[in-house]
Order: sequence, then structure tokens, then C-alpha cells
Amino acid sequence: LVIPGDGSKCRIRVGMQWHSWEPGKILLFDDSFEHEVHNDTDEERVVLLLRVWHPELSGKPAMRNEFLMEAMVKKEEAVNKRYHPPLQPKLRLLGI
Repeated sequence: LVIPGDGSKCRIRVGMQWHSWEPGKILLFDDSFEHEVHNDTDEERVVLLLRVWHPELSGKPAMRNEFLMEAMVKKEEAVNKRYHPPLQPKLRLLGI
């Protein structure tokens, strides 16, 4: 874990609440909620990300893997769409 010196400028929003990382503490959240991360410093932020299966969700291991793969693909598509939006078509002026 590497946290910038001014931890208040390195934070994560989960739902409507903002949180900051703190040395020696665990930050655990359900990423099925809308979330975003901001690092408004020139310093590097490094965290350990673990994905776990919720024990109350049913399904055979193969179905779980399929579900997780589908969720990861959808998440990657959403991130790409957000940070790499499609180019707008160029408009041509036509003389009439």
C-alpha cells in the first residue's frame, strides 16, 4: 500500500460516500455499487485489489466463473466507454 502524503487528496467514492485510504487499515467495499477513484496529487497510489465471491450467492463454480467473466467484460467495456468515448463523425459542409 502506497498512499500519497496528503491522504485527503487521494480518495474513493462508493455510492454517495467518499473514503480515504489510511496506513494500517483495510478499506473494503462492494464494487457492485457505482464507484470512482481520485488521486489529486503528483504522487503514486498503490493498493491491493482482491475480488471475492459473496458466500450467499448460489451457483456451481463453473457458473460463478462465467458470471465473473461476464461482469469483468461489462466493467471493462464501461471503463473504455467512459475514458475512450467514440470519436464524433466529422461533418462536411455541402454547398447548395
